[in-house]
Amino acid sequence: SATLIVLARADASDDFEGLDPVLLAKFKQIGDRLTADLVKLSTDGRLVKVEHTSHEIPVDQPQAVIDAILEVLGRAG
Repeated sequence: SATLIVLARADASDDFEGLDPVLLAKFKQIGDRLTADLVKLSTDGRLVKVEHTSHEIPVDQPQAVIDAILEVLGRAG
């Protein structure tokens, strides 16, 4: 199957400042499961955690997006 690279923030804790720790743990668990489900959409899927970014990865870390696209294109032959 086609290569799939899922980009995600390495640390999203700043989005949840002041949130109850129990609720924060639940949000993290759900988010991790949803991300894992995305990766599983391809037998050649993987997760790349992007450092120093907000939810706007293409704006904050455009090179991470470029690298992922080039890798997928390179594997497509």
